[in-house]
Amino acid sequence: MKVSVNDPDYHRYVVIDMDTGYQIPFVQEADDETGEFTMVLPKIDKNGNFDWIRRRNEWGEKELVKFTFKGNIKIFKKRIR
Repeated sequence: MKVSVNDPDYHRYVVIDMDTGYQIPFVQEADDETGEFTMVLPKIDKNGNFDWIRRRNEWGEKELVKFTFKGNIKIFKKRIR
């Protein structure tokens, strides 16, 4: 299964690391068939303000800092009551 933040039902899914059993936070895209997932990193200041870490690309535009990993993951649908 593949899931991405661009999917309308994205909020209904979680990505779990099957080796540890923990949910992987800040996943933007995941594919549990290949094990690849992409994360972005949050920036939280001492006052609790939240933003994403960004960098300037070669054209001078700001973009999110993303990391792609490969692991033993599984995508699960959340129970919504």
